[in-house]
Amino acid sequence: MTRKLKRKKRWDEIHAKLQQYGMTKDDLKQLIVKHFNKKPNELTLQQLVALSKFIDMEHQTRQSAVQKQESFDPENLQFSFDEFEQGNLD
Repeated sequence: MTRKLKRKKRWDEIHAKLQQYGMTKDDLKQLIVKHFNKKPNELTLQQLVALSKFIDMEHQTRQSAVQKQESFDPENLQFSFDEFEQGNLD
């Protein structure tokens, strides 16, 4: 497989991953600028592999942020005054 075909395959995988994770092309551009400071068409095959991993990491970061936000929902903080007074809030 030629380098050009390998790069195209990687780009196809990256775009599929973006769609799967609900990320936009702007998200992709930000990752490229942040990690490589190059134009997308200037990335090497190795950088495309790394970019794919950065996308995975960004997705995990976003998922963790959402989970933390869901786990601390002020509306779900229900306890009695007695529990508060006794310090039994676990």
